[in-house]
Amino acid sequence: MGGLLLEHFSRELSTTALGKVSWARSEQKCVAEMDDFLKDQHVGMFDSTGEFTISAEKALEKLAHSQLPDPAFWILKILQFATVHGASNGRIAFGRTSIHLQFTLRNPVNFSQIRGGLGTVKPLKEPALEHLVTGLRALGGRGDRKFALRLMQQDCSEYLLWDGQDLSAKFEEERPPFTGLHLEVRSGKGFLGKLVDAFQVSLRTNEGTVLKENGFTVPFTLLVDGKSATFQHEHPPKGFCQPVVWDCLPDEKGPILPRFFRDEQRTSADPSYSLQARVHASAFWCVHYHYVLEHKPFKPAPRSKPVYCPSSLHFLKDGVVVRTDRFSVGMMGYSLELFVDASDCPTDLGGLNLRQTKEYLSLRYAVTQMLEELTKKTGEQLQTCRKLWGKTLGSWESFVTMTSHLPLSGSVHYTVPGLLSNRLNALPRFRRHLLRRFKNNPPDLTTLKL
Repeated sequence: MGGLLLEHFSRELSTTALGKVSWARSEQKCVAEMDDFLKDQHVGMFDSTGEFTISAEKALEKLAHSQLPDPAFWILKILQFATVHGASNGRIAFGRTSIHLQFTLRNPVNFSQIRGGLGTVKPLKEPALEHLVTGLRALGGRGDRKFALRLMQQDCSEYLLWDGQDLSAKFEEERPPFTGLHLEVRSGKGFLGKLVDAFQVSLRTNEGTVLKENGFTVPFTLLVDGKSATFQHEHPPKGFCQPVVWDCLPDEKGPILPRFFRDEQRTSADPSYSLQARVHASAFWCVHYHYVLEHKPFKPAPRSKPVYCPSSLHFLKDGVVVRTDRFSVGMMGYSLELFVDASDCPTDLGGLNLRQTKEYLSLRYAVTQMLEELTKKTGEQLQTCRKLWGKTLGSWESFVTMTSHLPLSGSVHYTVPGLLSNRLNALPRFRRHLLRRFKNNPPDLTTLKL
């Protein structure tokens, strides 16, 4: 993932404070740009050595503006920046007390493009850069975070560093491994952190939870600790979950479908519903079936008994989930996870909280009208489906499973995944039973109510 930026600069500066980083560049243009930046802030200090810092008190005052609904939401702002700026891929790695974010960008970003947004809440003209500086301001406003941002261009790197007291910058002529961005964020060693080291781990965990719940819908490949980010469907406490349908409403004006959704479609056993690599859509959804297994005596394969699971409506803006509403009335056995584009809905200053405007209310109403079309498309897809998502056992494995675990006295119920229940779920006879059930009794999404 790259070297530890904060440690790198700490070693380089030896006795110099981290917030006072050497600024070295042969071109006078860079010095002029930094001088202009400091003049704009009216809080900086620039000396003959080329070093500069920004007053800790003033910097915190400026960076603390426009705090997000949750302090951990800064990570969503960085993902929104990567989405809007056209990142081709990204990596996020969580350490015990640190987080690394790395994105490959088609177009590089430099310090001069974002400097105007660091000390003011006035929005920048480019939405992508506004997402980036909002995330950095939120980080700077927290007393328990320090960060180092590396902006990698073709033949140089620019660094922006915040140690909780001073904001400073550095330029290096080098050839980075790629064009993009690398952000390292660390937990500060506060009093509680020194007494209870697990406190800092919990702080880091907050960002991980936000990322899992709201950041999986980006259109590019995103690896989190080496694994692809994907949708973590909410399951009932007991029971199994079978994907039934993944589908979308194509719309050239809509955002690109998330990478996890395209991956799910490619794993479908029904090739007629495999989507292209980059499809624009105004909405996409997945329907799941929730059940427990009932294995009756002398029956070679179990049967499913439906259980209830709530359905949800997710609003997307620039690649992340900004709001989730529950459907107040659900369906027995089936659940719907519906994702809609909320690009036209106004937000608060932080950009991650939809306001109760007429645009938002109109979109909710449009969703209720959309359910009839979704029901029709789901039924049509099920009628042409030949095989369900998921593993199916081969002939020999099926024979061994059915003969070895045939109930002889009384029904056996399975309510949680396990070695045996997973094998029973993968029996071809049971898979065919599920498919017939879906075809004969498709979900009626119009029964859902917001």
